[in-house]
Amino acid sequence: MKNWKIGTRLAVGFALVLALLVLIAWRNVQGLAAQDAATQRITQRALAKERAASDINRLVNVSVRRTTAIVKSSDPSLGTYFAEDTKATTGEARELAERITALLESAEEKDIWDKYQAAIDAFIVARDAAVAARIEGRAEEAERLLAQSYEPAARRMTAVVQALLDLERAAIDADARSAHEESASARFSTIVTGALAVALGALIAWRLTRGIVRPLEHAVQVA
Repeated sequence: MKNWKIGTRLAVGFALVLALLVLIAWRNVQGLAAQDAATQRITQRALAKERAASDINRLVNVSVRRTTAIVKSSDPSLGTYFAEDTKATTGEARELAERITALLESAEEKDIWDKYQAAIDAFIVARDAAVAARIEGRAEEAERLLAQSYEPAARRMTAVVQALLDLERAAIDADARSAHEESASARFSTIVTGALAVALGALIAWRLTRGIVRPLEHAVQVA
């Protein structure tokens, strides 16, 4: 390097510093991309499923209270009165279920959702049977169906939906940790490569200064 021309030394020095700056920029871009991917997984996948499952859970609780009130009421016309509400709730739950089905990815999610499909079918059959018995004036039969069929079916479905909720919330937490870790890693890499760039720049400046000034001093002394 002592025999290099001043222009060559400057070019090599600046090239090394620029290479480190490019490395810093590349690492930042990689970190941002990883954070963006984690955010996308949270907001567009796991969070969407978690919210839809929460809404289904809410609808199940509403249905249980309504059906219980219909069966236990002394007025058999309540079943007919709430028929449209029941239909609307069932339709909304189906739409939510279709939304969740389109977002399922892992085998564990699909296994839970297969159980949900079986549970919702049993739930609807038990609900309709209990309500029909009450509308027709078969109060004791309606009470029996409520206790022996409908309530157990509701508990099974609630448990399945809760399992999916727990799974998606765990996925959200894991993606959030991943985004945080990637951010910390990108920050650390930026600090390290930035410090290296400063150190290398200082070293190059010092070497260039020595390489330029010393020959000039020597030339002055000779003159």
